[in-house]
Amino acid sequence: MTEKPEKRALVVRQPDGAVTLGGQGRRLISRMSEDMLIALASTRRDLAPVMRRLGDYELHEEDYQQLHIWARDFTEDGHSITALELADELAAEARERNLSWIELGRIRVVCFAFFEIGQLDLSNLPKLTKLWCSAS
Repeated sequence: MTEKPEKRALVVRQPDGAVTLGGQGRRLISRMSEDMLIALASTRRDLAPVMRRLGDYELHEEDYQQLHIWARDFTEDGHSITALELADELAAEARERNLSWIELGRIRVVCFAFFEIGQLDLSNLPKLTKLWCSAS
């Protein structure tokens, strides 16, 4: 009669409930843990927002791009302005109303009191809560 080989667990449970790893099990669990930590770090990096600097302002990528879109649109309409100049104008208009135009890198308040606007793209501003257009 042939004896069955003894079953060996990768994770050995002691009689008191403690868990120990032995030999191959230790290497396997260690490698699995390393792989998991690498995957978690990668996921965390992917979820972190991309922030861009524009002068003194730190903006989410979408909001940064929106300022450049507006600056380009205003320049095409005959009002030459850079994204930084536009950001400074928006900040000044918000200060006059005792508001903060950027919160946590997102444009929240916009007041265009300095240009006439026919059409305005707001597609990149998910956190925009107030918009004024008061040019004469």
